[in-house]
Formats: sequence, C-alpha cells, structure tokens
Amino acid sequence: MNAWRSDTQKLASYLCYLGIFNSGLSEDDILKKCHWGKKTTLTQNLVDLETAGAIKKVKNSYFVTSVDPNLLGVPMNVRASNSEKLIKLGEPFYRFLQSTGCVMLIAISGSASHANVVNTEEKEADLDIFLVCKPATMQIMRMIYALYVRFIKIAKLFGRADYPRFCVNTLMDFESLQVQNCSIFTAFDLLNLRIITGEQTFNLLKRKNAWTQKYFSSNVATDRECEDAEPAASPATRFVNWIVFLILALRSTVLAPFRGNDMESISFSTAYARNKSWCLYHQNHLGGGHQSAIARRFAQIYTENFEEDPELYEFLFRGTIERGTWEKNKDSSKPHIEIEKADSHLGYR
Repeated sequence: MNAWRSDTQKLASYLCYLGIFNSGLSEDDILKKCHWGKKTTLTQNLVDLETAGAIKKVKNSYFVTSVDPNLLGVPMNVRASNSEKLIKLGEPFYRFLQSTGCVMLIAISGSASHANVVNTEEKEADLDIFLVCKPATMQIMRMIYALYVRFIKIAKLFGRADYPRFCVNTLMDFESLQVQNCSIFTAFDLLNLRIITGEQTFNLLKRKNAWTQKYFSSNVATDRECEDAEPAASPATRFVNWIVFLILALRSTVLAPFRGNDMESISFSTAYARNKSWCLYHQNHLGGGHQSAIARRFAQIYTENFEEDPELYEFLFRGTIERGTWEKNKDSSKPHIEIEKADSHLGYR
C-alpha cells in the first residue's frame, strides 16, 4: 500500500492520529492542518462517519468514539490556553536566537505547536524548538545553545524562575534539510510547525521534503518563492564550525564512560549517515522509541473504532518496530539496518 485507499480511510486516520493525544479536529482544522481538498467532500465524510457511530462531535471538534476529549482531565480549550502562555514565555529565547546570526528558521514544535500543553505536578511541559541554521553553523549553534542553557540554570539559582523548559528537539543545517524519517508522525509535525521567524526557509523545507505529500496534500513552495533563501557559508565559517564540532566530539568522548553514551553515533563526515546521530551538518532524528509508542497507540485506536489494518500501519509508520525506527544489526559490519521481524511489527498483535 503506497497511498490512501479512500477519503474515508484518510479522514479516519487523521482523527485516530489526533486521538493519540486526546485531541480532535474541527472542519477548519482538517482543511488547514491536514490540507484536505474540497469542503463539500469533507462534510459528507464526516456525516457518514458520525452516522455510523465511528466518530463523535464535541463542541466544534470531531473525535473518534473511543477517545476521551480530555487529556489527564484537561479539556482542549485549557490546553490551547496553556500552549499560548508557554509560547509567549519563550519570546526572550527567540530574540536571543535571532541575535546569534546563526538561524534562518525558528519554530515551535511538539505539544505547544498543536495546542496540547498539559502541566502536571510531576512534570512541567517543555517548549520544543525546531531550528534551521545557516550553512555550516549548526555546530556553532549547538555550543551557543549549550551555554545558554547553563546560563539559565545559574539564573534560576539566583531566583530567576520565569524561564520555561527549553528543548531544541530538531536542529538542522541549511545544507541538510531532508528529513530521513518519512512517516505521518514527522510529516504532521513538520507541516504544522508554529513559525516564529523564517517563513521563506519553512517554504523551502517543505519543498525539500515533498514526500509529506503522500500523507497531506500541502502547498509546496515554488523555486521562485525560495530563491532568496539560498545563502552560502564562507571558508572561515566552515573552519570554525569544524573546530567547534571537534571540541564537542572530544567532550562527548571524555564524558561517554560516565554517561553511557555510544561514541559510534558520531560521524566526522559531512555526509548524512542513517546510523549516526550527529554528523557535521546533520543531527539525525530517527523517531526512536517515541515513534514506536505513537504507532502502537494509533493501531489500538484505529482497531477500536474501525478495523485492524496492518497495511495501513506500515504505510503511516514506515519501518517502525518495537525498539524504534531503526535497529542495530549485531552480527554485521553495517551498524544500523531496517529489520523486518514477524513479532516486531506494531499494531496487530
């Protein structure tokens, strides 16, 4: 299966995917966030699914029947309000990032971008940041961010507690904009980033990741719209970036025995390698255990409300197994491969 079988299956999948996070979708959300086509077709599909008892309407949003519209007892409108407050708290950090001169795109990802922030007594929600750096500055930005985080920790010791918990969960170099983990999980997050600055770079990012069209029919920028977003790095910048990378790699090597880190995850090559977490121009986010947990939950919700469909799960979460998106091959010289195990696929046990 390489495409949606029908509009009904596509709509059901969207609602089940949001159901993972106890969220629903209004008609406007489906048209904009999911890039649906004609509204008349959408309305008819929603009516059909609601009549069949597969979905329900709570206020203005649609949910699959088995999903509670509240997450940990928190309704959607409160989660949306919490998200706006958290995003606003990050404004000093956005200004700081812009002042470095290293970033082309600053965006909010994760729960805040999806209006789904929940704070608990055990854990305060993180503000997830998505950054695209200027060519050959990613390692420089890594060091600047590490220093900023330490500054915040010191400031909190002196009573400054108004900083949210930051997490730069995606850091990309402009010269390496292709997302390697091509699933509905990364597609939805990528297309629904909350842009702080860098709309032109965001358009280019979408064009470089046209594979997302398989899941969502979004508008992809033309070459003309992206032509002004093509900077180049000077030899001096590339040299500094390389030196910083060496320093960070040396630091990781020294600390690895104490942290239990795997030094095999670092590559000194400029080229992307799927078995490396860090390369000179690329930080590799494969989804790891988080994506497999998302896939499991999706399979459960879809089966509860529709039917078991292993082919659909593989289409949406390509190559996802219990331990993540990729797995090490212990008896081969190739460190990472995709493994197809009968007992490791998700969603139909």
